[in-house]
Amino acid sequence: MQAISLPNPFNSSLNPFVWLKDQIHDLFIGTVGLIEHLIINPPRPKPGPWQAFLYGNALGLAGTLAIAVTVVIIVLALFIQGRLKSLVSALVVVAVIGVAGPLWFGLCAYLVGLGDDLAKAAQFYTPISGNHGGPFIVMPPIDNVIGAINGLGAVTLFGVILVGIFYMYEVVVILVQFTGILVFAVSPLGARTKKLLNLLISLGLVAMVFGRATAVFCLELSKIAINNLPGGSTPFGATFFIVVGILLAIAMQYALLYVTYRGQQMIVGRVASSVRGKVETTTKQRKTVDVTSALAAHAATMKPVTVNRVGNSGPPPRTSTSTKLAKAGAAVVATKVASAHPAGAIAVLTVKTLGSSSSGKKG
Repeated sequence: MQAISLPNPFNSSLNPFVWLKDQIHDLFIGTVGLIEHLIINPPRPKPGPWQAFLYGNALGLAGTLAIAVTVVIIVLALFIQGRLKSLVSALVVVAVIGVAGPLWFGLCAYLVGLGDDLAKAAQFYTPISGNHGGPFIVMPPIDNVIGAINGLGAVTLFGVILVGIFYMYEVVVILVQFTGILVFAVSPLGARTKKLLNLLISLGLVAMVFGRATAVFCLELSKIAINNLPGGSTPFGATFFIVVGILLAIAMQYALLYVTYRGQQMIVGRVASSVRGKVETTTKQRKTVDVTSALAAHAATMKPVTVNRVGNSGPPPRTSTSTKLAKAGAAVVATKVASAHPAGAIAVLTVKTLGSSSSGKKG
């Protein structure tokens, strides 16, 4: 259906059809602005005695858990050598909770305020109102009006889902503040508690700092598309761009959670590997062998060889087996030396001659 265009004899500001068209356009922009306002200023519980009671109990319970975990790890370290590294982590956790435990809740409050400032800064675009005026009276077709009503219904539905996510974030912030310090106290127990701590920190960063600012930025992009891209002024185009912006804002919450979690794992992994390498380098010593002690122990196991000495009239002395082996070895060595060099042969012959002559004399 084509829009009816007639000459406009009146002032454009008094044109009721142009006014209706502009109101439909502004209604879409206003809906996005309302969603942004609810995201930037979510309803929060009023501070009061309940905070001191809740967070005070969390701090006291965390200190008790940290000490209990340290005692358990000390007992395990007596039987399992690998638990010594966990003992160092447990002592660090006890020191951190005892000294800087109350600062945890102040840090969370600071991060929430930082998230508020980032969300307000993300609302950077000033929307342009409808195109008032014109040389013609433009009557919006009836299907545009019906389409605008249906489009606003879709925008409202997805907007409620998005706002509901950020209302849940306010509950998540309280849970992260309470359970975060407790999980930190038991984190030296193993890899699962450390992963749970990383997940809580990632969820806290998204809920406190980055989530709302990213969602507002995505909605600002949808307003820019409505005012500047072709078809943005039509009910279908406005509905499409706003719904896409809302879905993008929802998807970015999961993306932020994944990125922060993976980033923490990389940082913690590098720090742990560096510390583990230094500890192993300083504690691992070389095992040296004492040669003197080894030789003394070997000599202590040796037994002397008994040789019977008799007079000249008696039977010939018995030659021990070790003496025979020594003579045989000497003969082999002499033969090799004689075959290797002529001078060696002469020396060997001389030694044999002297040996035979001396033995003859003894006989």
